[in-house]
Amino acid sequence: MDTHENEDFEDIEDDIEESYLHEGTSSIQRQKPLVPTDIEADNEIQCTMSFNEEFAVRYGPLMPLFFIGSLEDAIQEALMCPAKDRKLLGIYLHSDHTIFHNIFCSKTLCDENIVNFLCENFIVWPWDLTCKKFENSFYEKCSKYLGSACTSSLRSLKENLPVFLIVTRVRGSNEVAAIIQGDSTSDQMMNRIMQSYEMFEMQRMNDQRDEQTRDEREKIKREQDAAFQESLEADKAKRQKQVEEEEILKKQAELEAQIERKKEEELNNRKIAAQKSLPQEPDENVPVNKISRIRFRLPDGQFLQRKFFIQDKLKSLVDFMTGQGYFTESFKLLSSWPRKDLTNENTDKTIEDLKLFPQETLTLEERH
Repeated sequence: MDTHENEDFEDIEDDIEESYLHEGTSSIQRQKPLVPTDIEADNEIQCTMSFNEEFAVRYGPLMPLFFIGSLEDAIQEALMCPAKDRKLLGIYLHSDHTIFHNIFCSKTLCDENIVNFLCENFIVWPWDLTCKKFENSFYEKCSKYLGSACTSSLRSLKENLPVFLIVTRVRGSNEVAAIIQGDSTSDQMMNRIMQSYEMFEMQRMNDQRDEQTRDEREKIKREQDAAFQESLEADKAKRQKQVEEEEILKKQAELEAQIERKKEEELNNRKIAAQKSLPQEPDENVPVNKISRIRFRLPDGQFLQRKFFIQDKLKSLVDFMTGQGYFTESFKLLSSWPRKDLTNENTDKTIEDLKLFPQETLTLEERH
């Protein structure tokens, strides 16, 4: 042990003796507890608020800035935030039953340099273990948030209270980086919190780089997902448009087919009606001078032939042509000499009137 450390411990011993002399009058004038026992232990806001107020009364205005709220909220505030905003969590555990509490609070915890450093870099959550119910309540919270091993270690240090825990976060879990006991000097505490802070800063910077890398990766993924989703939406809209266009074309085709079927049906009906309206073809018993042999030259070069009475009307020739599927709106019926389109003539004229006997060749020609 060097000379400086001997002097520190001698100072502590002197301060402890002075504290005992001061507290010798406690039977006459007793200190008010940091947290009154009538407050429920699960009311952490009220407990920490009372602790903060009474601590200021006891040890003066130069003191750490204590967090008002639950231990869970303090952990969230200090450690469960983005790495760039993260701070160390300090947990100060006090007990009025130990010989170190007055000297640690007045000489160490409230040292100006320590107070300034804690205010700058820590969230400090306070708790009073003087009363049994507050002690039990804390150990339950400690096991939940810091683990049962930490709780066991703190129980073994009961005679060394107060203690100051430095809690950091490593690889997604809360870890106790240091436990500063009540017999520590201000220099010793400053060294411990500085060491913890340096390690914390290294971890925080690593975590910050990891978060930035992860954020950039997630940003790229979000952009890719957005582009993919946009592409899906575009494809969906394109398919929808295609389906709509196909549906329109399908309906149009069905309508055209329906119109075509109706047209074919009408033409077929006309064809059947024309066949039915044809006069009976003259037989062999009819005198030759009463009949005319008409040849029809078809567009494909083939011929059809039929006998008509010379008194049959031009309409009968047209009906014969219609009955074969050649309609006047599509085909002309041309006589040889003089060449003329008979479909433009009065259909009430007879074959005799048109001089289409005793025989004639008529040509079917498609209209253009």
